[in-house]
Amino acid sequence: MALGYLAGCAAGVWMAATANLPVTWMDAGLYGVATENDLLSALTRCGTYGFGMLLLSTSYLGFVLVPLILSFKGFLTGSAITVCLRGDAADAWATILIQIGLPGLLLLPALLLLGALSMRRSARLMALRWSEQPLPPQESDSRPLALAAILLLLTAAVKTYVIPAIWNWL
Repeated sequence: MALGYLAGCAAGVWMAATANLPVTWMDAGLYGVATENDLLSALTRCGTYGFGMLLLSTSYLGFVLVPLILSFKGFLTGSAITVCLRGDAADAWATILIQIGLPGLLLLPALLLLGALSMRRSARLMALRWSEQPLPPQESDSRPLALAAILLLLTAAVKTYVIPAIWNWL
């Protein structure tokens, strides 16, 4: 799954580097004050991909589509970094590190954890469908899900409170 994310990043970098996209494509999200107004909206944005993966864990297609979700998220990250670097901002590296890197330190582990859980649940669902013998009981997923929820909440808090404080300090 991490390879899918990295492949998406590489595709995003390639696309943004060769497509000659105007920098204004990403201006609203990267330049200026790109923060959330409240914790709930930031949590909604951070949890969108994880919630989609958890929904896919209830279907047979989740085993195939969860890596595609991670690749898409990687694509968006890679293209955002490339477009930011192609812009005229003197502080492009600071923008990348603060706006993308800081939340990414918490968001990426949460997404990879949710992706692994979702793929495991989807694979178990497929095994239940085609197995003639009953499968052994599965251990509880409550601890990894709680850890992912805490990471998503911390990511939303960083986007809401820490990043604006850093921009005000700079």
